[in-house]
Amino acid sequence: MTGRDTIIASNTSSLPIAAIASACQRRQRVCGMHFFNPVPLMRLVDNHSRPEDRGPVSEALASLAPRMAREPVLGTDISTFLVNRVGRAPPCPKRSACLAKALPAWPNIDRILTGAAGFRIGP
Repeated sequence: MTGRDTIIASNTSSLPIAAIASACQRRQRVCGMHFFNPVPLMRLVDNHSRPEDRGPVSEALASLAPRMAREPVLGTDISTFLVNRVGRAPPCPKRSACLAKALPAWPNIDRILTGAAGFRIGP
């Protein structure tokens, strides 16, 4: 049992947050907060929850990340880290579809990969 204001944040990359939340009474308080390796060097943190649960929890994660010197990006509840979907070889033929589901706009993708994740160029 957790308190009413408790946020459960998982760093999993293989389970959808919806699957974890399904076992909880307050599903809207369950989210993902994925830190990338090596954690001391990677500033990007992938925050996500189920789209229907966005609100105070997403806002809390977004405000927490900068206090930890991290750059937050709000993604969709999909398994696998955002960076793994877009920044790793070999190229994925479905990369554009993955990106379209994960982020609201292409400029955000370039900002995240070049600014926060440290890649030399965006996709």
